[in-house]
Amino acid sequence: MARLRRPVTVGSLFVVDAAVARRSLNQQADDLAIEPSEPSITFDGEGLVLDPGDAGREVDVDATLEAMVSSEALEGIPGVWGSIPTSVSRGEVIALFTGLKRRIDAGLILFSDDVEEFVSPATFASWITVQAVDGTLTVQFAETEMHRTIEERFLGYAQGSLAYAYDVVDGVPVVIEVSDIRLLCCDLGVVELLKAVAVGNDDGLIELPLCRATEDERAASIEALGIAEAIGTFATFHRCCESCVTNIHRIADLTRGVVIGPGESFSVNEFVGRRTSEKGFVEGGVIYQGRFESDIGGGVSQYATTLFNAAYFGGLEMPIYQSHSLYLDRYPYGREATLSFPVPDLVIHNPTPFAVLLWPTYNDTSITVTLYSTPSAVVTETGQAVDQWRSCTRVTTYRLREYPDGRRIEDAVYAFCRPSAGYACDGLPIDEGSSDG
Repeated sequence: MARLRRPVTVGSLFVVDAAVARRSLNQQADDLAIEPSEPSITFDGEGLVLDPGDAGREVDVDATLEAMVSSEALEGIPGVWGSIPTSVSRGEVIALFTGLKRRIDAGLILFSDDVEEFVSPATFASWITVQAVDGTLTVQFAETEMHRTIEERFLGYAQGSLAYAYDVVDGVPVVIEVSDIRLLCCDLGVVELLKAVAVGNDDGLIELPLCRATEDERAASIEALGIAEAIGTFATFHRCCESCVTNIHRIADLTRGVVIGPGESFSVNEFVGRRTSEKGFVEGGVIYQGRFESDIGGGVSQYATTLFNAAYFGGLEMPIYQSHSLYLDRYPYGREATLSFPVPDLVIHNPTPFAVLLWPTYNDTSITVTLYSTPSAVVTETGQAVDQWRSCTRVTTYRLREYPDGRRIEDAVYAFCRPSAGYACDGLPIDEGSSDG
């Protein structure tokens, strides 16, 4: 029997079981697959941005199996990958993006009667997103935001808008409807018009469809104002029958019924304007740079001081005010305000979530200002500090506002007065300047 005397090298031999290999590849294919990133169009804070998407990939089972069968090595057999296309084509999404951008960049002009409002491209674009859904590019709109934005833009232009006047009967605010509630902006159909402009060939000029306010909407608008009870009231007193009393009564009549909305401010000078004889004002006493003189509208500072104190105890804010240059003992020490035109002014700011009704009343010897709203804070005067600057006096009056949610806000108001009529803080006679009523 013959023997092999030399070693013989034999290559590695293996056989691929195609059925087993195919079953194994099919089982792993889903885990190895990378789904495509679908195209989208989104808003980035400035305008629309296109993401054309990316194709995915998956194992090509047949090609990989063929590579395994034909391979001469057991290891290092490369897998063969196939592409998974996005459900919509790149060209389709680019065409939609180009059309949207062209229409949106032109902006929108919304009008009703002779009123127009421009909606910027950025605002228009912020309402729109595009997603691929079931193989179709779907344009989605933020319909609630669209409608809210348009309503806010045209709130002041509505025909017969939800505007009410008030009376106070036995200390209770009573609503009087002073405008015929006819048409309001805007009917929900405005959203469909905006959508048609975005995706169609219409131009950006849209006449707004108006709608009628329902009784429920009227009642809801009144309730939302929250004008329910007195939150601050103050009275000051004066002598009867002087000419300045005419002016006090006149400015009270002009401002009775003013409503200061949530977050809004009320400027007495902006609302009333210059006090003139044509408006019913007469000559009255004023303090003119520390001197007692006379001018049209003199005496209205009594109204200003009364309003100032009602706002102080009502938890409102007084961002603009100025005290009299001389202390008058009919006013609270350190808590008072004067008026002239155009300055000094008195501005009342409403930081609450409810509207505030301004309601001055008077008789021959006093004026009272009551503010009606929903109580939001408990107000306490916590003390005063008096400082001298040369011959003048600065009074700081501290206030604490405590809210149901636990917030505590401390602030202060200030008064600064001269030593006596006609003299400055250095004790010398003063030059002429502006008046305080």
